[in-house]
Amino acid sequence: MPTKWVKILAFERDKEIVVHISDSGNGINRSIVDRLFDPFFTTKPAGRGTGLGLSIVKGILDDHKATIELRRDEPFTCFEIRFSEHAAVKNVV
Repeated sequence: MPTKWVKILAFERDKEIVVHISDSGNGINRSIVDRLFDPFFTTKPAGRGTGLGLSIVKGILDDHKATIELRRDEPFTCFEIRFSEHAAVKNVV
């Protein structure tokens, strides 16, 4: 059985705080990428998931003027979250 892992990397780039969250998953099928953040969209069988997780995350990030997107150039599943430095500092204080 392959080792499962999650990696979180945070850094500053172009006056933004960038967070990469990746895991050992095989990536996400290109045919569903456009629907990832849709409320109630799930690839799980009926009764096994509500499809709200990424939709809720996106809503919270929208409220903080941050963005989230799937990084398609990574070999594993990786999401990138970006906060403007101004918004990040304002929300911490």
